[in-house]
Formats: sequence, structure tokens, C-alpha cells
Amino acid sequence: MKSEVTATIDMTSIDTASAQRDEHLRNADFFEVEKYPTMTYRSTGIQRLHIAD
Repeated sequence: MKSEVTATIDMTSIDTASAQRDEHLRNADFFEVEKYPTMTYRSTGIQRLHIAD
């Protein structure tokens, strides 16, 4: 299907219910939030899947 979605994510909003893990994800080991405070997700299509009951 022809479809497109774009979302901008505030990386400072990371919340995994573990403050220590959240800080680790925000540092340079992962997302480097101080330098890159947002992430953009872009989808260029969707696909319909049939899941059996």
C-alpha cells in the first residue's frame, strides 16, 4: 500500500521505568541525547499481514 508516516521523537522522554537504564540510554553509548535531542522515524509504506486466529 502506498503510505507514508513521519514522526519526531523527543529523546529526553525515554522512560523504561528504570532511571539508571534511562540515563544510560540517553548517554553517548546509545542515543547521545545532548547532541541529538530528537529522532525522526520515517516509514515509506505499510504491509497488510494476515494472522491466523
